[in-house]
Amino acid sequence: MNYSMTYHADGPTAYFYAGKVGTALKSGGGGFPFAWNWINLSGLLIIAFLLIPNIIYAIKHKDERNLCDNRCMNVIEQTGRFGSMLFMMVCLREGGLGFSSVALFLVYVFGNALLLIAYWTVWGIYFHVTRTEVTGWVEGPTSIFIAGKHRSKSVGMLRISLAVIPSCLFLLSGITLGYFPLIVSAILFAAGHIYVTYQNVIKRDKT
Repeated sequence: MNYSMTYHADGPTAYFYAGKVGTALKSGGGGFPFAWNWINLSGLLIIAFLLIPNIIYAIKHKDERNLCDNRCMNVIEQTGRFGSMLFMMVCLREGGLGFSSVALFLVYVFGNALLLIAYWTVWGIYFHVTRTEVTGWVEGPTSIFIAGKHRSKSVGMLRISLAVIPSCLFLLSGITLGYFPLIVSAILFAAGHIYVTYQNVIKRDKT
């Protein structure tokens, strides 16, 4: 995989290429384009990191079902989910995806990195909490999440956090890239996923 950098007289503008995938965006004012044509490699990597804990959870909880009976919100959630994942990885815009400034590039990189770290951290706590609910074994700092009557509320807060964080990640990516289809999909996903998750939390508390 070959990368190259090109400098122009109007100021340094970095062009990153990955084989035939990357293409350079034209920057009228010496901007900082970081461009992909068709495939967004960083988006592909981000989606992989988002999916890993979800796949592990799905394997361990094969019998868990969605308790939200609002069909419209379920459709909105799934439309936003698959739309966000698709547009994170695939560029359908002529000229490719890119950033209009160094600041947006840095927000994209560090913002997504922090959100991924937060996402994995919450998943780690959630896995520990749900395991202790089954085994009855409690120790360490995470015991505060499963203490007495606060246990179900804390588990619910963790589930809501796991809905909010990826929604923020998709929206951040869409805004920094200036990619309208991703922004719309992220808004749909946020509205649907947070609502559906909240309904599941409420109904599981009643059972």
